Amino acid sequence: MFYQIVAKLIFLGILGGGIILYLFRAVRIWYNSAHLTVSPFIRILWSLAGGIIPSLYWWKYRISLLTSEQRDSLLRKETATLNLRSPDNLICPLCGSEIEGAWAVTENGGVTVSKGIRYHLREMQYIQEGKACG
Repeated sequence: MFYQIVAKLIFLGILGGGIILYLFRAVRIWYNSAHLTVSPFIRILWSLAGGIIPSLYWWKYRISLLTSEQRDSLLRKETATLNLRSPDNLICPLCGSEIEGAWAVTENGGVTVSKGIRYHLREMQYIQEGKACG
């Protein structure tokens, strides 16, 4: 009997936490999308979907509706936040050095890894243990 009550309380706690997290994400998306020129119905859909997958709104739908100046500003801000010299660079997770031209755009507009990062990682195989790469 005691274990059943404890199990129910744990379940209700997890469920309540999940609902609070979902609502927190959905409300943030609702308020953020207020300045975008979309209908309230679309905002509701974004909020419902964003409660489960917030990156879908923050890095796809929202960016698609920004003006080119706002997109450029966001790109500059995120590049500066990551301490990169260029948006197509990447920080090596193994040594911390900046890999120039790590990202490339495919013919259909997708993003892929360029030859620069493959070359960098291939060179990593020959580095002795304890020495830095890059």
